[in-house]
Amino acid sequence: MKYFIEKRNGDYAVKENDADFSLLLDTNAVLRLIVINEAASDEMQQTFRLKLAPDSRLEIIQFIFGKRATKIEVNADLDQAAQLSLRTTTGFSEDGKLNYSYHALHSAKSSKSDFQMKSFLVDNATKNAKMQTTFEASAHGAVGAEFDNTLLLSENAKNTVSPIIVCKTDDVDGKHGMSSGHIDENAMQYLLARGLSPAQIKQIYAHSFISAALRNINDSEALEYINKVARKYENFIR
Repeated sequence: MKYFIEKRNGDYAVKENDADFSLLLDTNAVLRLIVINEAASDEMQQTFRLKLAPDSRLEIIQFIFGKRATKIEVNADLDQAAQLSLRTTTGFSEDGKLNYSYHALHSAKSSKSDFQMKSFLVDNATKNAKMQTTFEASAHGAVGAEFDNTLLLSENAKNTVSPIIVCKTDDVDGKHGMSSGHIDENAMQYLLARGLSPAQIKQIYAHSFISAALRNINDSEALEYINKVARKYENFIR
C-alpha cells in the first residue's frame, strides 16, 4: 500500500506500508489521506482501524486495483461531531476477487459519515461488499450515508453488495443505495455508430470512474502514480 498524507502547507508526505493501518485522530484534528492498494501478483489483506475524536474530520480517497484475491476492512468509530468522508474507487480484472467490508460506528451525537464506492469489473472479476452504518442510542442527530456504483464490463463479472443501516435511536439520518449493471445498450450503439470499438467504449466508462476521483487530488506525484497503476487495469478491458 502506498499512501499520501496531506501536510499543513498543502504538500503531501509519501509512505508505504503493507501492514494493517490504525489511526487515532485527536480532537479538532483535520486529516486528508490518499491510499492506493494493488494486488497485482499476490493476494492482499488489510484492515483500517479509524477512531475519530470529537470535532475531528477525516477524508480518505482510496484506490484499489488487482487481479488477485483482496480483502479490505475499514472500521471507523466516530465520537461527537466527528466527520468521516471515504471515497473508494476499485478496478479488478482476470480472476480478481475483492471482499470489502465497511463499518461506521456512530457512538456520539452529531457525527457524520459518508461512504461512496465506485467499481469496474472485467473478465471473471468479482466484488463482494458489505456496507454497514450503526447508530448507537447516544448518537442523536448523527448522519450516515453509504452508496455503491458498480460497472460490469464483461458477462462473467459479478457484484454483490449488502448495505445495512442499524439504528438504536430514531433521531438519526441513515441512507444507503446501490446500482450495478452493464453499459446501457442505447449508449453503446450510439458510440459504436461513431466509430468507437466496444473495448474503447468500455475503457472510456472505466476511466470516467477513475477521473471522477482524481478531480479532488492536486498533488502531481499522487496523480502520476495513480494513473500509472490505473492504466494497467484499463488496458485489460477488451
